[in-house]
Amino acid sequence: MLNSLTLLKSEMKRLVKYKILTISLAVSVLWMAMLYLIGRENAAGFVGLFIALDASVMSIIMLGASLFFEREENTLKPLLVTPVSVAQIIGVKVLSSIYVALQSAVLVSLFVRFVMDIEVQFVALILLVALIATVHSMIGFFLAMTAKDFTGLLVNMILYTFIFAIPSLLVTLDVISGWVETLLWISPIQDALVYMNMVFGVEETLTFGSIEFILSTLYLALLSGVLYGTFIHPNYPGAAVKE
Repeated sequence: MLNSLTLLKSEMKRLVKYKILTISLAVSVLWMAMLYLIGRENAAGFVGLFIALDASVMSIIMLGASLFFEREENTLKPLLVTPVSVAQIIGVKVLSSIYVALQSAVLVSLFVRFVMDIEVQFVALILLVALIATVHSMIGFFLAMTAKDFTGLLVNMILYTFIFAIPSLLVTLDVISGWVETLLWISPIQDALVYMNMVFGVEETLTFGSIEFILSTLYLALLSGVLYGTFIHPNYPGAAVKE
């Protein structure tokens, strides 16, 4: 437990050092400005999209950048020979990713609640953003560990965003619907969007007890577990010391 707390403290220092917290705050301000310009009538339909994209894409960027920066600074090799497990190292990084995602989500949600008078289910927001950040942290590990360099990570991230985020944007704009929208449930970003629409009262048919919610939550949890157990945990030590 003490080792994990020490790791978490070091991880938070790295978030400040790499200016990840500052960038996250700047992105939050950008979301708030865009929502204000969109106006209250239409903002409720977009705030979920902004938070879903932030919690997913930012988690991928954060985990990927962290791995490459630490590899360049040679800070991971000494860590792997200390009395901490690989699971602890990965877990702390996921926790820091959740913190960054929640920082942005809560700030934007407070803004739309008290400035734009849009209803927010804050407990559901915190729980679901944590889930979204967790699964996308695992995806971020996977994309970073399969990339040869930082440029490769950016290419992987762009491909992931193009394949999964663009369709979700089209759903928000009502460009696509029907069976295509249903098929998009396999997309973690689409699941994140549906969750956030539920939090902000846009998706009224989905509830915590609905079969769709239960299945999508199990799917994201299973995806996280499979990525972690079959690829990330076994290959992290090698990826961490890769030249």
